[in-house]
Amino acid sequence: INPAQPDLLKTQISGPGVERGNVGSVAPFTVKAFNRFGTPIPHGGAPFHLTVTGPAKGADPKGVKLSDQKNGTYNGEYLPILHGVHTVLVELHSK
Repeated sequence: INPAQPDLLKTQISGPGVERGNVGSVAPFTVKAFNRFGTPIPHGGAPFHLTVTGPAKGADPKGVKLSDQKNGTYNGEYLPILHGVHTVLVELHSK
């Protein structure tokens, strides 16, 4: 039997980095993987991919990364360099 796979529609993303951030300060957030039944995934290894875009062309944040904690959670962060709305996109099975 294969282990349960994450379902992006059930996966939760939370933290300051998806609520608000400050220019020059790291904006952290957490991705918590759940399967299609809403049960937490207890292991890492899911092929999540993170993209964060800035409010204007050429103003994408620095230090964009997503780290697998090996327990079904993934710590993300980025460093905004310009005031404005940033788009945080977490994809599954991309690239």
